[in-house]
Amino acid sequence: MPSSLETLLQRKKVLILLGAGGVGKTSCSVAVALRAAALGKKVALLSIDPAKRLASALGIELGGTLRTVEVADLPKNGRLDAAMLDAKSVFDSMVQRYAPDQATQARILSNPLYRVASTQLVGCLEFMALAKLQEIQDLGEYDLVLVDTPPDTQALQFLQSPNILANFMEKRVMQWLVTPFYFASKLGLGRLANWGEKMMGNLAKVTGFHALRALVDFLVLIQAVMDGFHTRSLQILKTLRGPDAGFLLVTSPHPPALRAAENLIHHLHQARYTLDGIILNRCFPFSLREPLLSLESPWSPMVGYMRARVQEEKKAQEKLQKNLPDTFQPFFLEVEEQSQVLVSVEALQRLSQQLG
Repeated sequence: MPSSLETLLQRKKVLILLGAGGVGKTSCSVAVALRAAALGKKVALLSIDPAKRLASALGIELGGTLRTVEVADLPKNGRLDAAMLDAKSVFDSMVQRYAPDQATQARILSNPLYRVASTQLVGCLEFMALAKLQEIQDLGEYDLVLVDTPPDTQALQFLQSPNILANFMEKRVMQWLVTPFYFASKLGLGRLANWGEKMMGNLAKVTGFHALRALVDFLVLIQAVMDGFHTRSLQILKTLRGPDAGFLLVTSPHPPALRAAENLIHHLHQARYTLDGIILNRCFPFSLREPLLSLESPWSPMVGYMRARVQEEKKAQEKLQKNLPDTFQPFFLEVEEQSQVLVSVEALQRLSQQLG
């Protein structure tokens, strides 16, 4: 396992950053990307952070297109491109890639249910981020691709089962609804289509779901791109479980964040992924630790509070290390709590220097 962040950045081509909400994961994602660029890497950073903080900090727009971030004092080969992903734009590009013809593509993209599914389907944004990651990997233009994931276990849902459409279509009721219409559309069997229409009409009366026909139309259409989505999901899993991919967990030394971190570690282990490093963000200032711990007795309540916090942080890190699965041997990297809000590239660069 890599012994430091710098070693990890030199060895890996893909990095997935996980963490609970409110621990500074997005800021750390940018800082890690900047650190890699400072090492002379050409870096692509993809964020699906729902708070959209990355886009505002880096001055980029929402969408699926990578844009170069203006960063001072990078080495000649160093570069950072970033994208704040919009699920629909990536979903549209997947449909355009895998639809069998332009007519089917146009029908899918104009379908009202598709427009809802491409933005509201559970796990859609996460899957699209991984699809974009794989697309960038296939092009081979970047030395490192980082993905800043959503908070907590949302991030693990798409790692465990990235092909969301396949999971949706595997439901027996969906197969039962779609099958007669699918074969009718393929084989041109008028009687089968008429029987399917009659069946749907009766079912709609029973369920009261008058849009059921529209749903089936959409599902028949989307069948055409299912193979493409399935192929892409297999490629994604192969990449994430391969030697070029790494995982970083961002947390803070506070009980709620640490409990969330332990839960993420458990799910990561169950899903048979690795854990290469843990960033303990928002730690007590390093220069004050030893003086506080060396005091025999605090001379004020405030000093006593600060000393207790330092002791708690130390115990928290020891507990987190002790409870790691035997197969996980991540490095630990502590980052001081920042004195200012990280709302500029310059401030994020200062944070990236701490990571070194």
